[in-house]
Amino acid sequence: MRFGDNITLNGRFLFKDCINLESLAIGHSSNISGDNCFNGLRNLQRIQFAPNTTFSGYYLFSECDSIKEVIIPDNCTINGDFFFRKCLQLERIVIGNNVVIQGNKCFYQCSNAKSITIGNNVTISGLKFMEGCFRNKNIELTIGFGYIGNPIEIPIPIVRIKKFQNVKDTLRYEAKECTISMEKFEDESQVIVLECGHVFLFEPLLEWLKRKKTCAICRQKI
Repeated sequence: MRFGDNITLNGRFLFKDCINLESLAIGHSSNISGDNCFNGLRNLQRIQFAPNTTFSGYYLFSECDSIKEVIIPDNCTINGDFFFRKCLQLERIVIGNNVVIQGNKCFYQCSNAKSITIGNNVTISGLKFMEGCFRNKNIELTIGFGYIGNPIEIPIPIVRIKKFQNVKDTLRYEAKECTISMEKFEDESQVIVLECGHVFLFEPLLEWLKRKKTCAICRQKI
């Protein structure tokens, strides 16, 4: 199924439980509104959104069991709880630049996620965003600059720890000591390199993150 550009769909339960729908494309600058739209599409395998699309309503695309990849393009707005809730086969989530998501439990309990990318200047105003997505300890997570919203609850076990000797030649900034603990880096030191490029000793950084969800040097949100 394909919708063109500048389409407006308004109504509750639109396409709910259409179990034979396998592919969906929504064009540029479209507006989708209404609770339970596209909810329970058990066999939906391919989905394509265009930039500047607006989604409003509860349970949009919730429990779409077969979808494995969701890409939210730039400048989209999502307003409503449970957006892509419990999509249990969802492996890859990409959220573009300048996206606004207003709603609780969006991408909630997508427990099979393997790769999550959040672009620049993304604003999240809702509770439990992506909660339950981090059961896979090898998940790849990238968060761009300008993120605004509640900190994403990322369990400690998924943090990627590396030896300093394996990263020191690739660092964006020269580093000789951890600016949190003021301990010098040794080749065998366990370190974490943040998205902003700054590097810290593993244990001091974990203590820091219990108090602040920012880089201890540049204050970029984590």
